[in-house]
Amino acid sequence: QLKTDHKREIAEREDTLRALQNEIRRLEESLQIANQERATMSQQIVRFRLQLSESNQRVEHLQGAVDENSRLTKQLQEMSDERAFLKDQLNSAHSDMAELEAQLEASREEAKFRRSAPICFLSCSGNSHKAAIR
Repeated sequence: QLKTDHKREIAEREDTLRALQNEIRRLEESLQIANQERATMSQQIVRFRLQLSESNQRVEHLQGAVDENSRLTKQLQEMSDERAFLKDQLNSAHSDMAELEAQLEASREEAKFRRSAPICFLSCSGNSHKAAIR
């Protein structure tokens, strides 16, 4: 009986040992799979960080472009305002020039009339100035 009990105890211990060895193998496989998944996730994290860095650079570039666009829009508005001011000045200059041309034409007509008309000087009843009669 002792011998049988002893054999059964040895068999139970061997079964337990085999079960523990199987459990250890299963846990080692699970650990290996978990380590592979961890390595894959680490690689993904590195890729995501790289993508984030590239995205941040694009955002900075786009922000620079937005700032440049704002600067150019402001400059364009200033140039448009200056153009309107210069256009007003040009219109005013054209108006002044037309007025001066009219005055010049009137002066020419007056000069032409003076050259063609006889001039008489008279004493005006004691006044010291002379009157030109045309």
